Amino acid sequence: MRKAARTTALVILILVLVGAVGGACFIGFAFWFDGWYPAVETRSSMEDVAASLREEWQTELPQDGELVYFRHVYDFHGHGHEYGVIRYDAQPTAWLSGLSYGSDDRLEQFTSAQMQVMENSMDESIPQEYAIDWEDGYYFRMTQSGDERFFLTLVYDNEQSLCYVMRSF
Repeated sequence: MRKAARTTALVILILVLVGAVGGACFIGFAFWFDGWYPAVETRSSMEDVAASLREEWQTELPQDGELVYFRHVYDFHGHGHEYGVIRYDAQPTAWLSGLSYGSDDRLEQFTSAQMQVMENSMDESIPQEYAIDWEDGYYFRMTQSGDERFFLTLVYDNEQSLCYVMRSF
């Protein structure tokens, strides 16, 4: 009877130790992975944004713009949102011909909801000067992936010559 009790106690002790070591390894990996995959990225370039849209969405952006604001928020799975604002000196007329023009309540609601999700992820607001002004006339295009989990939204503010690029991935 004593031998069975000792064996049981030994098995329980081993299971507790294995669980503790395994849990510690998992937590250590999670902290390492979180540090390796930062949650918010604030720096990028016009070339980076244009290249990712070209590769992932087969979308060309006019290259003569200046990236004036960029936020990239993602989780440890690598999914997330990007929000960028590009200023153009001259209206990219040829490029705009591929976009729709006018107001779209569905686009405004969807984009506003996604900005809220992004702001919640960042724990801060997108500065007002980089938020979309829905009062100005705008061109737009919204594209969703085949499984509808990911999207790309382009909004060009005609009055301010600003292009807002928002995507989820």
